Amino acid sequence: MKNKKLSLFMFVTSFLLAISSAHALDQKELDQHIKENKKGVLLYVWSSLMPYSQKGIIEARKAAKKLNLKFILARDLFDPDSTAKEALNVESILKSNKLQHFPSAYYFKGLVKVGPFMGLKSSQNYVDWIKNKKSRAVASDEVEDQINKDLAEPENFNFKDSSPAWVEVKKVVPEKQPKYFFRPFPDGVMIPYTNVLTNSLLNTETHEEHLLWGLVDAVPTPDGLFLTVPFDILQPLSHLTFFDIKKLGTGAGPSKKARLKRDYSLRGAYQTIGLIGPMNYRVVTESSLKKGRLRIQEYVVDKKSNGDYDIKSKFSKAKEFCGGRNLTMPVLSKSGRYFSAVDADSRQTLIYQLNDDLECTLLKKTG
Repeated sequence: MKNKKLSLFMFVTSFLLAISSAHALDQKELDQHIKENKKGVLLYVWSSLMPYSQKGIIEARKAAKKLNLKFILARDLFDPDSTAKEALNVESILKSNKLQHFPSAYYFKGLVKVGPFMGLKSSQNYVDWIKNKKSRAVASDEVEDQINKDLAEPENFNFKDSSPAWVEVKKVVPEKQPKYFFRPFPDGVMIPYTNVLTNSLLNTETHEEHLLWGLVDAVPTPDGLFLTVPFDILQPLSHLTFFDIKKLGTGAGPSKKARLKRDYSLRGAYQTIGLIGPMNYRVVTESSLKKGRLRIQEYVVDKKSNGDYDIKSKFSKAKEFCGGRNLTMPVLSKSGRYFSAVDADSRQTLIYQLNDDLECTLLKKTG
């Protein structure tokens, strides 16, 4: 426990040091940095609303140092915790409508601009991405004119409430300040969400809340029987944990009785879950340790006579699959037979079919 506390202290200290240099950034200043730094500039945009983006600051800084790039840190302009001294106000990026997810990284060298590279990555991920993009990048001015024309059309900003009459709208105010990662249960009543430092589970009917383990990505199984969390606060990204939803505690903390299984072979985050049979789950995560690596595991659950559950892994350890592309942000279908992912190099969304032998067949490219 002493080593865990020390690791947590070192992480928090490193994070505070990493964000201490955050400052305002406008188009003029960015252009000046690009002009002065011939080897290039790495811009990292983060948001206090997305915990992963805070964790990734240190990794991006390491990559910039390794490649001898100028490292610039800026916050989302619309971050409620942001101030004028640290917000991103670069017109060409704001108008490109690419700040939809954080963190978002951009690489600049001369007239070349590539990005965004979105999601939590390791320092080596950033190094590989920049080296790959440097050889294939094109000047960004070629697409800016079309982007500006699209944004100038008024109809792009006319949003109307088109909800059908049968949709019921109700307001529920959580105890904690919600941030991101809302993953409702199938019945729509229970909603896990991430607040400033922890996961919480909100019952929208009773307004009761449960405090959960972990910082992000509390994801229910498609049948609503279990809740999965990719890590706990002292062991980030180390394993996937299953919880029995009926045994979650209330008040100050989660009940240990609810914890059913820890799978230390399924590292990473952004877990996505498919139901391939009754209480038979296929789970995919994105590894933050290796570039473009997706991991997969399958679980079979037996219900004992006393009502408890026994969860067994199909494979001795999680497997890597669908190699050959730099895939990120995987999403399984409910059946677990199909999945989509973003090709981080081409920025296209790819749709695959996945057979019982975990062989991937590319069906469609979109975007």
